[in-house]
Amino acid sequence: MASNQVGLPASPGAALKTTISLPGSTDRSDVSYEAACAVARLVAQEPVLFPTTKPCAYLTGGWVRDRVLGKSAADVDVEVFGVPKDRLLAVLQERFPHRVIAPSDNPTAPIKVLAGGGLYIDITIPIRSTATHGSSRVSAALAPEISVAEAASRRDFSCNAIYFDPIREQYIDPEGGLGDLSRGILRLASGGMQGIFARSVALRACRFIAQFGFELEPHSEALVRGRSCATALTIFLLHS
Repeated sequence: MASNQVGLPASPGAALKTTISLPGSTDRSDVSYEAACAVARLVAQEPVLFPTTKPCAYLTGGWVRDRVLGKSAADVDVEVFGVPKDRLLAVLQERFPHRVIAPSDNPTAPIKVLAGGGLYIDITIPIRSTATHGSSRVSAALAPEISVAEAASRRDFSCNAIYFDPIREQYIDPEGGLGDLSRGILRLASGGMQGIFARSVALRACRFIAQFGFELEPHSEALVRGRSCATALTIFLLHS
């Protein structure tokens, strides 16, 4: 586990009060964060089903990234490990009756839970993607048994592969995203070109460069530029 870098908050909770409160309501980010904490506590009580992965639920993605950067972030993503989807859905429906939405037409789509204040949190299970030989198609399947490190490697960039454990209030950073954020570097996750984001990674790189002013790490830039001429031109213009 990587240690926190100088200037980074010890935990996202310390920055929660920087967000804007709506009149007559609880802080919107507090509501989502508390719902995520409730999910984490529920999951932690589940029995161990897989030899290499214990049940756990961590905040991840843009919420963690933006909190580390000191920005407000109301949209909360939670990834659950070690619990099959049918069991997870049953636990959530019992804890949050009439507040759970699970798309039936897409088994890998996030489960949405109404946290309050009109906000939903997205709950996902790790996905293992497989490229079809001789085709550009990528198939995806739920893989609750994989480790946090493997799941992190399959995200797009290291800054989006940071996890936060709301029970222990600790960052889990297999891809070194905290260090990259502290240096303003955008780096592909170690498996970013093979994961579910591979087909959109070039456009996502352009988005994060424009939004945050990140500098694309040289090796990552070479890989991203190779995705398409149009994206290579966009990256060139952003760096000009």
